[in-house]
Formats: sequence, structure tokens, C-alpha cells
Amino acid sequence: MSVQLDRLLPNASGAERDAVAASLTRQTFAAGAVVVAANADTSMLCLVESGRLTVSLEREGRTVVLPPVEPGDWVGEVDLLQPGPSTTTLTAEADTALWTLDAAGLEALMTDNPVAASALLTGLSARLAARLRTARLPTLGVGEDGAVHVEAPADEAPSEGWVTRLFGRLLGGASS
Repeated sequence: MSVQLDRLLPNASGAERDAVAASLTRQTFAAGAVVVAANADTSMLCLVESGRLTVSLEREGRTVVLPPVEPGDWVGEVDLLQPGPSTTTLTAEADTALWTLDAAGLEALMTDNPVAASALLTGLSARLAARLRTARLPTLGVGEDGAVHVEAPADEAPSEGWVTRLFGRLLGGASS
């Protein structure tokens, strides 16, 4: 097996990486093939071994192309963790080899090797948290009439999280 899990599981042991690797299925796609179609229930994590995936989605009647998924990187963690219709279409930009893990494979890994499953879920959670930290999300406001409305996205993410601020206050370090 030639799957590279260093980026996905940076803090996992060799045994944990081997257990996760054993749970994966290798699939190949010709250039131009649709790997996952938008609105399909394809609860699947895809790790790119070789080739490249184009990620696109439809918004307000137009196609938005997101950054490609390169070898060593992955996509599909949201669909794996929260099954439902995919919001994006994944297309093989070139002949592409993927290592995939579906919901049944994740369930088997959690049953057979909970420590390795925990390492995988920790890696996926760290990636999702990093994305949320850098996202420019709109904020909600309450108007004079009491109605909730969406305001423009925040210009910058907070420099520290609520846990840091809470412990700073508890320990007397932060004034906010």
C-alpha cells in the first residue's frame, strides 16, 4: 500500500497509520471522470495518491471552481462525518488514483481499532477547525424591531478563541 497519511495523521503512530491505511480502498478515475456528483449521497473521504481533483459547486446559477485537491491532500471529510447530499462535484482533472473511506469503512475502523479511528477523526477535526478559523463568515445582528439579520462577513478572524479568553480571565491574564 502506497497511501501517504503523514498530512492527515501527523501525530499518529505507525500502527495507527497502518490500521487507517488498511481501511482504505484504492480507486482509479480517468481524466474527466466525475468522482462525486453534487447532490449525490456519497459519504466518502478521498485521499489523492496521484493526479488531481477539480472541486466545483453551483451557487446562484453559476459554477464556482474551488482550489484543486493535489496528491497527499484529501476532500470529503464533511460528507463522511455528516452523511447527506454532497454540495460539490469532484472531477478527475487528470488520470487520478484515490484512497477512499466510506461510512461503513469508518464504522468498521471504529469497531476494530478505536485508537486508530480516534487518530483519524482527530486529524479530520483539526482540518475542519483550521478551515473555520480562516473562514470569513457573516455575523448575525438584531435589528431595532428584534428581527435577526445577516451582516457583512467579519474582516478578520478573532486572534484567540473563547477557551483562551475564558482561561485568561479565570487566571487573571486577559481583560476582555
